[in-house]
Amino acid sequence: MSPLLFCSKIQEDIEEENQKATVLSQKTKLNENVCIRCCRSFGIIFNRKQTCQLCKLYICKSCCLYDRENKGYICHTCAEARELKMKSCEWFYDNVSKKFKRFGSAKVVRTLYKQKRKDSARRYHTDNESDSGYDPSLLSSKQYGSLQSLDRLHQQVEGHDRDTE
Repeated sequence: MSPLLFCSKIQEDIEEENQKATVLSQKTKLNENVCIRCCRSFGIIFNRKQTCQLCKLYICKSCCLYDRENKGYICHTCAEARELKMKSCEWFYDNVSKKFKRFGSAKVVRTLYKQKRKDSARRYHTDNESDSGYDPSLLSSKQYGSLQSLDRLHQQVEGHDRDTE
């Protein structure tokens, strides 16, 4: 089985389990008496209930594991979801999108142009969403990689900056 199919299968299993838990937890006090994952009843001495540190639902000892990082128990479903997030590098893309509000080819072109024009009087150091520097006409232009198109891009960005100030 390919890694991509394996990850999608795990993702489907996690979503199915979360849907089941959502439906079961909506029943009044059902999760107070039984494990949300395996539906076994809780006892006072044996099969005591634990709270998952991530989903905050009650689970039994057989459906959870101790998490040293959170210093508490997490259910197997939340542990699988965390592992899938690590293996698929989803955590990386989430952090990148939070850190850089604007990224991609427009930012690369702009960065290259800034390096070329370091002696320019105006320096661009903001990274906000309103100043994207994207010009769709540059993509259709036959002179995309030429110096003329970079000059047009620079003029457009300067005009946009003046408009926003």
